[in-house]
Parts: sequence; structure tokens; C-alpha cells
Amino acid sequence: MKWFKHYSDMHQGRSINHLMDELGHTGLCFFLLQEMCTEKLDGSGANLEESAATFQFHDRIVRQNLRISPVNLRRLLGACAANGLLSFQFTGNTLEIKMPILLNLLDRDQKKARSERGRSAEKARLDKERDKERDKDKEREEGCAEIRATAPKVPKRKPKLKASAPEGTNLLIGHYSNLWSAKYKAQTPITGKSVGCFKTLVKDHGLEKATRFVDAFLQMNDQWFVTKRHDIATLLININAVAQFAETGRMFTKREINDLDRMTTNQETLRALEAGEI
Repeated sequence: MKWFKHYSDMHQGRSINHLMDELGHTGLCFFLLQEMCTEKLDGSGANLEESAATFQFHDRIVRQNLRISPVNLRRLLGACAANGLLSFQFTGNTLEIKMPILLNLLDRDQKKARSERGRSAEKARLDKERDKERDKDKEREEGCAEIRATAPKVPKRKPKLKASAPEGTNLLIGHYSNLWSAKYKAQTPITGKSVGCFKTLVKDHGLEKATRFVDAFLQMNDQWFVTKRHDIATLLININAVAQFAETGRMFTKREINDLDRMTTNQETLRALEAGEI
């Protein structure tokens, strides 16, 4: 026999893996032994009896083809027999092997039909896999439908409306821009962050007081404020010092500003203690 079925995933089989676990790469010699036996077959599997799968070799020929020692040959044959792949018997230097498994691997039709059988087998395998996937999809869909049917209905949330800017914010921005441009002879750097600062200023103090704070802030020529180019964020951070200057007209240094902030914080803490808030 010049050809027999030998599937590409045969190395993943349980028996072959047992051989490799027990013998290492020597276990792969089973494939060569299988080919040697198949070479002696005549005809096709359709008209062969199980007795036809009995083969005789001189043990030296087998060892030469498998490139293994007499000890490893006997170990290989014993492991193959234990896994149901063959049976064997030594009579002097003659090795008799029975390998009925070959009858299941032979090409039973003409070579011309093999390609057609291969396509049919592949189509059947793909159809089977597609059927399994469809069954899984159907089960998932049925499970989702059951969950949707039993799940409590959650009322739709109304979208949150974006908070509008306090009234007068744009007026304060315009007033600040005019004063800042006159002072620094440049276009006012109004950003999204600075707009947020103006909103906070109007919300916390009202437009009238916020305007006074802006007027006072642009007049304060402390080196720290000049370095920061009187940006609106600096005003908010130093709001206490700016408020003091707006009321008294007195300029505070950076150290005095920090002391004032600490004093204000301490006063707020004492008030909260007296009110039982902390």
C-alpha cells in the first residue's frame, strides 16, 4: 500500500502522548513502524480481513529503520501494546507485529475520489461547527430575553441640565478685560478655567462686590501679583487680601497675605467650634 490516512492532529492523540510521556521522542518511532507495516499491505481496506494486518520483520531491519537500540525497541513495542496500538511477538530474530488499527486508516476508495471525500468531510465538519454556534447563539438570545422579561423596569433618567452662569458673569469678564488690557497693553488671556473663576466670584459675592474686588486687585502692585500678571485665579486664591485692600486701601505683602489667610482660617475654625459644627 503506497498511501494511507494519517491525520495531521494525530500527535495530539491520547495514545501518542502516553508514548511520548513514557519514552520521550522515541515514542514517535511508532509512526515509522506504522508506515513499515502499511508498506506490506496489498489492496484496500474494503477487502482485507483483520488477519491481513499481521507483519513480520527481521528485528535488525526494524531497529535500523527506527534508529533505536534493541532495548528501546522492546520498550517501544511494550508501550504501544499497552496503549492498544498493536501486539507483537519475537521468535528468534523475527518480529511479528499485529496492527489492526491500520484497517481503519486505509484509503478505501480510488485516489481520484480522495479529494472529493476530503472536501465532503471538511464541509461536514464546518456545518457541524456552524450548527453548534447557532445553538449557542440561540441559547444566549433566549437567556437574554428571559432576563429582559423578568428584570424590573428602570425609569429613564432625565438628562441633567448644564448649570447656567450666574447673572452678570459676562459683565464682570468684560470689566476685568478692559482693566487688564489697559494695565498690560495686551489682549486679556481668558480661558475656560478663568471663566469658571469669574462664575465663582459672582456666585459667592455678587456682581457689585466682585467688581470692587477686580478694581482693587488690578491696583495691587505686590511683586507676587505682578509675577502672576493679575490673573483671576490669583484673585480667588488671595480673596481675603483683595477684600482688605478694597476696604482699607492698604497694600499687603505676600507674607502678610499668608498670615491673613491663616488668621481667617483660624477664625472660621473657632466659629465652627462654637457653633458645634466640628
